[in-house]
This record gives sequence, structure tokens and C-alpha cells, in this order.
Amino acid sequence: MLRFKLDVSKEQKQRLLETAKAYTEAVNFALSENLKDKTTNVKKLHRLYYSSIRKAFNLPAQLAINVYRDVAAIYKTL
Repeated sequence: MLRFKLDVSKEQKQRLLETAKAYTEAVNFALSENLKDKTTNVKKLHRLYYSSIRKAFNLPAQLAINVYRDVAAIYKTL
């Protein structure tokens, strides 16, 4: 495990915390929406949730993509 300390301003720290919270909420949203299908197909998850995640949680594109990749991985482990 790698640990490091970020030297950030209070504003940057707040922004990081807000982004982490939005990411977690987006994963929870996609998990609950995908509950009936339980698909692990990343392309299908992208088609179903990408735009909703971008709009509702105001996440950058790469983070939105990582959300449904994480959701697919979580369902694969279940």
C-alpha cells in the first residue's frame, strides 16, 4: 500500500472531499439502479447510466466512466 500526503489549500481540500462524496453517491446510485439487471457488462452500464451520472453528480468524464466500471466489478464479486 502506498501512502502520501497532499499539501492542499482549504478550498482544494473541500473540493476533493466534495468530489469523493459525489463519486460515492454516484456508485450507490448506479448500484441501486442496476439492482434488477445486475449486469456486469461495462458497455451496457455506460449506455444506461453515463449521462445520468454526469448530470446528476457533476463528475468529470473519467470519474463517471470509473463509476460504472466499479459497479461492474462489484457485481462480478457478488
